[in-house]
Amino acid sequence: MTRRRVDVEAVGPWLVEVPLQAEGPLPWRDLFPGLAGPVVLELGCGYGLFLRDLAALQPERPHLGVERDRGAALRAARKLMLAQAANAKVVVGDAFWALNRLFAPGEVG
Repeated sequence: MTRRRVDVEAVGPWLVEVPLQAEGPLPWRDLFPGLAGPVVLELGCGYGLFLRDLAALQPERPHLGVERDRGAALRAARKLMLAQAANAKVVVGDAFWALNRLFAPGEVG
């Protein structure tokens, strides 16, 4: 079985890499123009299968996966790219870090 390398430039629009020292909250609404409601957050999104499918079922809501393994996050971003999921992105980072640093109270649901 051969593994395909994920083209980081190609998946760029679906991948969010935030420096660990970033102080939040970050402007998530800027990543999802025209979408309403709180961000649907999946912690530990792995290879992105559930994230991709849920985003397809709820195209009016912004979806954000958080995955600490960069390789898995790249594969998840590739799945979102292939699905052309304009309402979903993957953040490379730890879930505890993301919840405590990147979101304002009431911003995720």
